[in-house]
Amino acid sequence: MKKKNIVVIALILLGVTGFNLYAEVISEIRIQGDLRKTRESTILKIIETEPGDIVEYDDVENIRQKLLRSGLFIDEKVHVALQPEGGRTVLILDLEDRFSLIPLPFFVYTDGRFSAGGFLMESNLLGTGNRFFAGGMYGGDMAFLSASYMQQRFLNSPLDVGFGVAYMDQASEAEDTRGNTAFTESAWSLGGSFFSRLDFTPFSLGFSLSSGFREVEASALETGYFSPGIGFEYDGQHIDEYFRKGIKGAVEYEHTFYSREFSQTEAIDFSLFLDFLPHPRILVSTAVEGMVFSGDDLLSPQVNSPLISSLVHADRQAQASLKMSPVIADFSWGFLALPVGYQVGILDGVSSENEIYHGPWGGVMLYLKKVTIPALSLRYGTNLETGNSQYSFSMGFQG
Repeated sequence: MKKKNIVVIALILLGVTGFNLYAEVISEIRIQGDLRKTRESTILKIIETEPGDIVEYDDVENIRQKLLRSGLFIDEKVHVALQPEGGRTVLILDLEDRFSLIPLPFFVYTDGRFSAGGFLMESNLLGTGNRFFAGGMYGGDMAFLSASYMQQRFLNSPLDVGFGVAYMDQASEAEDTRGNTAFTESAWSLGGSFFSRLDFTPFSLGFSLSSGFREVEASALETGYFSPGIGFEYDGQHIDEYFRKGIKGAVEYEHTFYSREFSQTEAIDFSLFLDFLPHPRILVSTAVEGMVFSGDDLLSPQVNSPLISSLVHADRQAQASLKMSPVIADFSWGFLALPVGYQVGILDGVSSENEIYHGPWGGVMLYLKKVTIPALSLRYGTNLETGNSQYSFSMGFQG
């Protein structure tokens, strides 16, 4: 057989078997850089790679994305490379830790209502990547205290587990989209929760259980509650220099049982986001979101929209939005973005039915590169259907 034919047959076989000529067997994983806290075992758990594994050159970016998604390292300081050394192949990880123990004082001013508080967040407890969060807030009509803990990769499995406790005392008030009061109630609650997540990137499956006690003071109603939930998420987003791009979607279901007074409630939330970058410094986002709730109006969820007061409750909601966020200034310590967008939605509220809302909104966001959440947010939107405007300003760290 001619040599040319042998070469052709060999190339066909390589294509059929999927063998990659650029695959390498990792002899060593070398971790270097400014790592003052994160343990080597934590990093190896994140990348899910060890000496003896076969790594293709295409996998280098996948490993880098895993490190970025962990949130433990400064994005621009994450470097991954395959390096040949004397017939061996070394996987080089050059990293720099983010600040992980962060005090989070803040204040928020939204449409005439002021609240303030403080939290302490540890996102890399003892260098393990586990997270602890505790603190509280106080506003004119609400006091809130909470603490939670999340352990990543429990027993080296794809399972994340956590638990939390919370206390809330608030004067519940509901409005329609025109600002008319639907109802007011005073209530307090104390409860605990357990949550877990199976991570099979880009898919994940979450479970939650919460239980506690609730008293509605004005109505003299006392009840215990038990609430199981389940959620499915797809996160195919890729972390770029400033923003994430790609598709992300989620569906969540929660069912709550009450010991007395209230009937059972059910809630389904869904969301789908498509983010793309026409330029590295410009993010364009499209989103479809919604929820369906059944149960007592007093327990109905609040609507999340830059066009509507946070006091608006609804039994059903669906909304779509288009947003553009250009980076207008880049500093060594952070960057400034000016998001603008347009949103349209429909809701079935507790005091009215099938209300349509739509309009433009805009704002300012300041991000710090050594932490993972924005330090300042200013947002203003106008509902063209009603003529009402909503504004929100927060300083501190609002995730």
